[in-house]
Amino acid sequence: AGHARLLDFGIAKFIDADAVATDTAAAFTARYASPEQIAGEPATTATVAHGMGLLLHELLCGRPAFDAPGDFALRQAIATTEPPSLRAALSAQDAAAATAIAAARATSLAALRRQLGGDLEAIVGKALRK
Repeated sequence: AGHARLLDFGIAKFIDADAVATDTAAAFTARYASPEQIAGEPATTATVAHGMGLLLHELLCGRPAFDAPGDFALRQAIATTEPPSLRAALSAQDAAAATAIAAARATSLAALRRQLGGDLEAIVGKALRK
């Protein structure tokens, strides 16, 4: 629609010597954070890959990889549990929601399940590995 979007995976760091004290500050959106960020570890390229995997997971199956009631539970889930596969996340939704997601992608639910398998599921799964 011609609108710019900014994606920030929380890996920026201050390089000014005066800002060293803030270098370890946690600045991220928990729902899209990597296990390393939750643990307060330094961000790496793996952090970016994980963030992109979370975003791709949500875009493809219509729900976040981790969904928990409250910030603490969400952070615990990210740090300790494996996210559901794309097909499992799609199947966990009620039939009407899953059908609506398929319809929004101009396909049937059965076809969407097939499309989310194989290479696509492997790529997202690898990006989301702990």
